[in-house]
Amino acid sequence: MRQTEQALCYWPRTGAPEAAAARRALAAMKVRVRPAGPEDTGRTIGALFAGKGEEPAPPGEPVPDPILVLSGFTSARLQALLLALQRQGVPRGVFKAVLTPDNAGWTLHQLWRELSREREAIAKGQRESHDAPAT
Repeated sequence: MRQTEQALCYWPRTGAPEAAAARRALAAMKVRVRPAGPEDTGRTIGALFAGKGEEPAPPGEPVPDPILVLSGFTSARLQALLLALQRQGVPRGVFKAVLTPDNAGWTLHQLWRELSREREAIAKGQRESHDAPAT
C-alpha cells in the first residue's frame, strides 16, 4: 500500500511569499499539507503530522526559519517536488527534511537546530576546501 505524501510546512511569519510558492508547488503535486506556525514549536514533528488526538503543547523555543518536513515520498517524487519548489521560487535556503523515526520525536526547534548545524558544517567544509593550498 502506498503511503500518503505529506508535507509539514512551518512558516515563522504569516503571509511569507515563500509559503505561497511552496503551497502552489505542493498543490500541483497533490501533496497533503500540514501547516504549522510559531504556536506549534513545542509539539513534536510526529504529533504535528498526526494532527489530532494530542493535547496542545505550549509554544517552544522560537524557530526563525521556514522548514518543510516531507513524508511518504519515493525518491523520484521527492526529486520532482524539489524541482517544483525551485520552479515556484521557493528559496534554496528554506530548510527541508524527511520525516524519520528519530526526528519524529523532536520539536520544530530541535529539528531546526540540527538542520542549522548541518548547514554550517557543509559551509565550513566548502570554505576549507576552497581555502586549502594546492598540493
